[in-house]
Amino acid sequence: MSVYLWQLTAIEFTEHTLVSGTILDGRRPISPNTNTIAGNFFQVMRSYFHKTFANKDVTIRMGGKEWTIKTSSNGHFSMLVEGAVNDDISIHTQKGELDITQDYPYIFRHSDAKTEVISDLDDTVMVSHTASALKRIGTILFYRPKKRKAVAYTHELFGKFRKSNYRISYLSKSESNLFGLINSVIRFRELPEGPLMLTPFLNIRQLFHPKKGKDYKLNNLRLIIDHLPGKKFILLGDDTQRDMDVYSQINREYPDRIRKIYIRQTTLKPNIKQIEKWNTLQSTGADAIYFKDTDEIGEEVINEPIETK
Repeated sequence: MSVYLWQLTAIEFTEHTLVSGTILDGRRPISPNTNTIAGNFFQVMRSYFHKTFANKDVTIRMGGKEWTIKTSSNGHFSMLVEGAVNDDISIHTQKGELDITQDYPYIFRHSDAKTEVISDLDDTVMVSHTASALKRIGTILFYRPKKRKAVAYTHELFGKFRKSNYRISYLSKSESNLFGLINSVIRFRELPEGPLMLTPFLNIRQLFHPKKGKDYKLNNLRLIIDHLPGKKFILLGDDTQRDMDVYSQINREYPDRIRKIYIRQTTLKPNIKQIEKWNTLQSTGADAIYFKDTDEIGEEVINEPIETK
């Protein structure tokens, strides 16, 4: 049996680089034809039967230095290492160096822009129907990546962000099993190829009772903001889960660091709970927009803010 690297991400911050990934145990699968519904179904379902490289030592080598960390029970590792990201980054186990074969970028360098963008994925960037478990599962299993719909408002917004050289990171509670599916959607919909910060790999039993951590997004937002001290942030989310709760808390903790918050309205009319969350977000003093897919984007998002001394 062999081990292989399922996903690798290296995000450069001001003085550190966050290196994270997932390692699986066994023979690397050959991807089926994802141009068919059946191919998409089997590719996604098969990922939940992979065995993870659990509780084993992994060594990260970069720039002549090395760091060792133990994988979790999900085969996941994540470590902040000192220094800038380097092209010679490599991942090693006791069985040797692991090949980096993913066709999605894994090195994401620090941007000179004064603003960073952190966005949710499901129902913020691509339509996923997360409010309904059955609809979400059906969308993941039976909609091929090129058939998945992007949120038009967000797609246009990202186009303006790219012109300003903002780095766009995706912080999602989608599990790492969906890494291939998600990066295919990003490619087909011509979305920015930013860091994909996904929750750890799940097996088939965990799929129906996932424990992804209530504060997963909150803790990762804190990590990013704390390690980019000279930056301001634009946050994007939707009203189906806890994005407004998390962003309300972040705006309280970092009131001078959050430039703008965008929340997508996923239904024709918000319910009482969604309205309450929106009112709470506004009460923090956030500069926030609750947008519908058909809304027009204002000019205020285009220009980089001018810093005053």
